[in-house]
Amino acid sequence: MEEENRKISVAVSHALSPVRTPRFWIGLFAALYLAVLPMAATIALRNLALLALLLCLAWALPQIRREFKWGWPIMLWAAYLLLFPLFADDHVVAWESFGGQWGRSLLAMLAGAGVAAAFASKDKGASFYLGVVSAVPLFIHLMLFIAEAWTTSSIPWGYWGRETHHADLGYAAGQAVILLAAAIAAGDKKHRPLAFAVIAAALLSTFLARSRAGLIFAVIGGVLVFAAAHIGARVRPARRYVLTGLAGLALVGAAIVTVAVKGEDPRWRTMRSELAAGLYGDAIQVECDGTAVIRPQIRHTSGQAAPRSIHTVP
Repeated sequence: MEEENRKISVAVSHALSPVRTPRFWIGLFAALYLAVLPMAATIALRNLALLALLLCLAWALPQIRREFKWGWPIMLWAAYLLLFPLFADDHVVAWESFGGQWGRSLLAMLAGAGVAAAFASKDKGASFYLGVVSAVPLFIHLMLFIAEAWTTSSIPWGYWGRETHHADLGYAAGQAVILLAAAIAAGDKKHRPLAFAVIAAALLSTFLARSRAGLIFAVIGGVLVFAAAHIGARVRPARRYVLTGLAGLALVGAAIVTVAVKGEDPRWRTMRSELAAGLYGDAIQVECDGTAVIRPQIRHTSGQAAPRSIHTVP
């Protein structure tokens, strides 16, 4: 009896051993943070998850110190954000902005570097799992979209599900595609088919929600990941995986954009004129005097699309 109890105790201890390590909690809170980050009305939960993640990274710092890397671009950006309030015209507002979204963005970058350090040499599939978790808001949107289509017996183009804006879905798609592209570039055959399927679902979600910027930036983000991996690849098989992923992502993105341009949403067809309108005139003059200073030029080049192009200039 004592021997049997001892075996059970050893088995339970062995099963719970990962829970006692900081890496387990880093993965758990990183997954929670990425899942709720783009979701509307989850500010308190995402801040709590970020705080817990940073505490776990501090716990694991002795083990991940050698792997931890914060690149020069991020360090320069952090220095700028820290120094900007010192020479800003309104110091109070500048410090408030830093204590709000800009400060949290720096903490998120720090957490991201810590998560990469914790999993870099341990588990190459970490970016795949985090990418799938990042797509949770997109899966929720697709399920709600199907339910709405079933209820109304029509295709509810532009339906956002529980989100307050289609940009929320665009953020989630970009986040998921970048992480999944990194997983594909790592050459893990086991996860590659599902990673492509989740990428397709992410792009489809933004397409159905009519999030143009979300769709385009998700594709661009994935392409940049594959391009960086291709440049940095040292062995030929790795480059083959990268080029395959790049081609697959480009084809999926091109197919969805083609359908979108030919579909019922006229915004895709006017996108070029809207982008051009945003580059007219001097930015400071437009900010101070309004769009009146560039309206003649927009009317001359955009024709019937001029009113919409003028409206899109911030």
